[in-house]
Amino acid sequence: MSYGSEVKPVYGLLPTDRPHTFKASGAYDFKWGTTVGANWLIESGIPQTTVVRFTGYPVFVNGRGDLGRTPVFSQLDLNLTQEFKLPGHSRIQVGANIDNAFDQDRYTAFYPASSYGPTPYISATGGYGNVNIAQPAAVLYTPGGYDVNKIVADYIAGGGNLKANPFYKTPNAFQGRRVIRLQARITF
Repeated sequence: MSYGSEVKPVYGLLPTDRPHTFKASGAYDFKWGTTVGANWLIESGIPQTTVVRFTGYPVFVNGRGDLGRTPVFSQLDLNLTQEFKLPGHSRIQVGANIDNAFDQDRYTAFYPASSYGPTPYISATGGYGNVNIAQPAAVLYTPGGYDVNKIVADYIAGGGNLKANPFYKTPNAFQGRRVIRLQARITF
């Protein structure tokens, strides 16, 4: 699991690496009872890695981060509240929280983004495929490395039912859509 196709240890960026993150939050209270707040987040994309499963074990055959990074992630969340005073000490407060105010829909991962996602190959019967090797240790100790595409071709020639995954390198996880929550509160 820790060796790539060049039979060297796989080092590199972890799947949650974000070298740049910017966060800004602020709120302002107006004298007539209105409060406006905002939270803005911008982050670097995360590394994506090809994963091939050999006998059920995920292997980063091309090293970590071979598929590049996802796009920069950004999101603006807003909060708006208005308070109304009632006779006595009672108050009514109404508000709205808006997550992802601009309704951005960037993708946050793509196939195969993790060892739990599909591989570049799937079973011809529809499930996710495993490349089952009778002697996986022999593959790892091949001088100069191994070619995963040749192994798959040999596997198919030997009766295996794998085919190329049509979703390989396509987005599979997306930023949450705009959500608006309304609230009301009475204080007495």
